[in-house]
Amino acid sequence: MISALYHGVDPQAYLKDVIERLPTMRPNELDALFPEVWAAENRAKHPAARDLKRVA
Repeated sequence: MISALYHGVDPQAYLKDVIERLPTMRPNELDALFPEVWAAENRAKHPAARDLKRVA
């Protein structure tokens, strides 16, 4: 879950949503489950998802 935390995603909310959505998704839709994409799409529903500045 380091990737989820890095992208400011609440790991519990992220995993719950992924587990619920995965069985009905098509292979070409799986990119939506990457933590960075998920965070951008779910900020309104999950306020814990926030922008973190990347450290270079």
